[in-house]
Amino acid sequence: MADQIEHLHLPIRGLNLHIAQVGKGEISLYELGTVMFLHGFPEIWYSWRHQMLAAAAAGYRAVAPDWRGYGLSGQPPEQEEATWDDLVADVLAILDALAVPGAFLVCPARARLAAAAAADDRRVNDCWAAGGELGTVVFLHGFPEIWYSWRHQMLAVAAAGYCAVAPDWRGYGLSDQPPEPEAAAYDDLIEDLLAILDALAVPKAFLVGKDFGAMPAYDFALRHPNRTCGVMCLGIPLGTAGLSFDTLPEGFYILRWAQPGRAEADFGKYDVKRVVRTIYILFSRSEIPIAKENQEIMDLADLSTPLPEWFSEEDLDVYSSLYENSGFRYPLQMPYRSLHQRKPIGDAKFQVPVFIVMGEKDYVFKFPGIESAMKDGTMEKHAPNIKITYIPEGGHFVQEQFPDYVNELLLGFLKDHPVAI
Repeated sequence: MADQIEHLHLPIRGLNLHIAQVGKGEISLYELGTVMFLHGFPEIWYSWRHQMLAAAAAGYRAVAPDWRGYGLSGQPPEQEEATWDDLVADVLAILDALAVPGAFLVCPARARLAAAAAADDRRVNDCWAAGGELGTVVFLHGFPEIWYSWRHQMLAVAAAGYCAVAPDWRGYGLSDQPPEPEAAAYDDLIEDLLAILDALAVPKAFLVGKDFGAMPAYDFALRHPNRTCGVMCLGIPLGTAGLSFDTLPEGFYILRWAQPGRAEADFGKYDVKRVVRTIYILFSRSEIPIAKENQEIMDLADLSTPLPEWFSEEDLDVYSSLYENSGFRYPLQMPYRSLHQRKPIGDAKFQVPVFIVMGEKDYVFKFPGIESAMKDGTMEKHAPNIKITYIPEGGHFVQEQFPDYVNELLLGFLKDHPVAI
C-alpha cells in the first residue's frame, strides 16, 4: 500500500521541502478534505505512513512534510538561527503551494498507539479526533464494521469538546493480526481496551459500543468501574451472555459462521467488496438472515440488490479496503466462534450510568430473548441508573443510518453525566 504515496519537492520559503502525499492525481476518492501530518523528533514523514493510508482510505487527502532540515528536505543555510515561526510559516506556505484552502492538522502525540498499546504486543490501530476538554469517548465497533463506522459520532463529540478514540479491534482493519487467530479469547477485548486507555494516559472514559462491541463495553464497566465514566450501547441489551439460538433454523447466520471453514468457503467465492456489500445489505434488513438448506448466507443477496440509501459506494470502498487489509480470518473467530466464552454477569450491578439505544427494525431485536431482556425489567436490576431509547425506523447500523439523531442522543448522555477532568 505504501506505493500509493507519492513524493514531491516543493520550493518553500527558499528551501526545497519534501512532501509525501496520498490523494492527488489519479486517485479520485479523496474528497472530504486534507489532513496534514506534522512529525516530531526523531521522526520524519514516514512515521505517519499508517495514518496517511488510513485517512486516504477514509476519503481524505493526506499530506506529510519533512520539516526543514529533516529527512529529504533542504537544510537551512544558518541552522543555529532556526526559529519557531519558521515552522508556522512553512505550514502556511505548503498549503499555499498545494492549493489547499484549509486542512486538518495532526500533531505527533497520541496519533498512533505503539506496539505495547494492546495485550500480547499486538498493535491496535487508533483513529483519533481532536478535543478532550470534557473527557474521552471510546467507540467500540462490531462486525462487519471498523473504526470508520463511528466517523459521524467522532466528529460530533470532538466538536463538543471531547476526545474521540475509535480503535480497530485486534485482527480488524489496520490493527495487527494475532499470531494465532483461532486461539482468540473474549477477554482479549477487555484487556486490549484497558491497555489502550493506559497507552493514551486516559484515566477514565465513556464507552460507546455497537453489536459485539457492546459486550466488552458492558463487561469493562463492571470490571473496571474506576476507569469508566458511563456506557452507551447500540443494539445489544444487558445480560445477553448465554443466549440460546436452539429455536432458530440451522441456516441462521450465526450458527453457520460458528462452523470452522463454513463462512471461509462461502466468502472465498467472492471478492472482499462483494462480501462486505452483501453483509451490509443483509444486516440492514429487519429480518434475521437465515439461509435455506441448499443455500449459503452470501446467496441471500446479489449484485442487483441495492445498498441501503444511507450507505454510499464510497463508504463501501472504505470498508472494503480495510477488510482487504485484515481479511476475515480473525473477524470470524471474534465474535462468531469466541463469544461463548463470555460469562453471564450474575448479580453484578453497574456503578456507572448506562444508556441503551435500540432500533426497532434491527433484526437483532428478533433474536430469542432480546425483546424480553429489553422490556422485562431485568436490566434495571443490574443498572438502576439506566436509560433506554427506541428508534422506530432504526436498523442494525443506526449510528450510520440516523447519525444526527444518534449524535443528539450521545451528546445528551454525555452532558447529563459531566466528568471532572
